[in-house]
Amino acid sequence: MLWHERDLSNSSTERFVLPHVFVLLDEMFHKMGEVFEGLTVNRDRMLKNIESSRGLVMAESVMMKMTEHGIGRQDAHEIVRSSSMIAEDEDRQLLDVLLENKELLKMMPEKDIRAAMDPANYTGGAKEIVDRMVAEAEKALGIKV
Repeated sequence: MLWHERDLSNSSTERFVLPHVFVLLDEMFHKMGEVFEGLTVNRDRMLKNIESSRGLVMAESVMMKMTEHGIGRQDAHEIVRSSSMIAEDEDRQLLDVLLENKELLKMMPEKDIRAAMDPANYTGGAKEIVDRMVAEAEKALGIKV
């Protein structure tokens, strides 16, 4: 064990690993460039994919909204879990099952349930994150995208 000293005992690893890391990073950036250059967004297809889940992909959103209405996290989780199971077993929309829950409607208005189940309302901080990352990339590369 070397204390506050440096010798050549581990330099062979450094000479091997560091160049390989940069070669791999270069390949990753190249492949991601190809992916992003060919990327097209099909909004209609994306909505169809979301709708094909019968609203189950919005379970977290509605559960989080329930907690904002004073429903405990465990209770909210159980309401969403049991409603999701019904929706899955009966091939129904999660929203319809939730709106049949009279206890839930006493604690949370229907309009808030509908809003929580709307995918357009559930992008979170994605826009801000993307904008910040693009700005950082532009700054680092010295270009404007």
